[in-house]
Amino acid sequence: MYFDINIKKNLFFNVNIIFFNNFTAPLRSLATLFMIVSLFCLVIAGFFTSFYTIPILVKIANRFHIYDTPSLIKTHKRPTTFLGGVAIIISFLVPISLFLPDIIKKPSYINAYTIILTIIFLHGLCDDFFNYKAIRKLIIQLLLSGLLIFKTKFYLPIDNLFGLVSIPAYISIIITIICTSAIVNAYNLIDGADGLAGSISLIASLFYGILFYLDGNYFFSAMAITLSGGLIAFIFYNKPPAYIFMGDSGSLFIGMILATFTFVFIEQQNGLLQFNLSNRIILSFSFLSIPILDMIRLFLYRIYFKTSPFKGDNNHICKSSA
Repeated sequence: MYFDINIKKNLFFNVNIIFFNNFTAPLRSLATLFMIVSLFCLVIAGFFTSFYTIPILVKIANRFHIYDTPSLIKTHKRPTTFLGGVAIIISFLVPISLFLPDIIKKPSYINAYTIILTIIFLHGLCDDFFNYKAIRKLIIQLLLSGLLIFKTKFYLPIDNLFGLVSIPAYISIIITIICTSAIVNAYNLIDGADGLAGSISLIASLFYGILFYLDGNYFFSAMAITLSGGLIAFIFYNKPPAYIFMGDSGSLFIGMILATFTFVFIEQQNGLLQFNLSNRIILSFSFLSIPILDMIRLFLYRIYFKTSPFKGDNNHICKSSA
């Protein structure tokens, strides 16, 4: 009798679960469809915002002679404006602010994060106008990287890297600051050939947009997808011969965003994708490998010939292959 009662209870429980799943399946499908449509709208909004902002910026640049002129290091053929970063940040912030659906939960640090992104954009824009020394740029980037980690509370969780090395938490934070600055600088240095930096950034942002969606992190998926929309329009104007450059304002802004995507994806080990820490690190840095390897190669080349690794030249792989 006791056995029969348990069977009835289990049967009742299983029937309820099946009924609940069947009843809620259309709602879950509807929510998924709504999410996909929302992300698609963000791509479209980012694209058209960038697409129609760039011609306005070019007219402003022509009116006030805001150009990046050719030189021994800068090998483009004619004066070209460097205000592309303005279009990129506008095409990112405007759709995220206006069209991000309420169903997507925003992190508590969103305001601080937006301010940090704006500061590094302004830092890059000032560098475009006033040409800061490399060491000054590096110090500012390190400070902003530290502020980013302090406000967002995420860093590389490498206290037990690959199960081989035990690292104290404060060392992990220092490594994260260095890695953030390295990624930002890598994207800044790779911006030397028409369409190159934009294309590499687009691949990485699309990659993260899909990964975050599959991992259940819809906020950062929306951010990556929106950035992709703006970059697609920018590449249309940046393909050879370039109509506009992204400038340091654009490359530093993109580098900081992609660095954030990298650390968020690595740290999110409780996501829907069943990846361990090692897999997440390898997967993330694989799509950042081209600018990072070029930066390492460039620094080693300069050190080998006894010049400052921070001194500009035209030995970048993008310029060597041009």
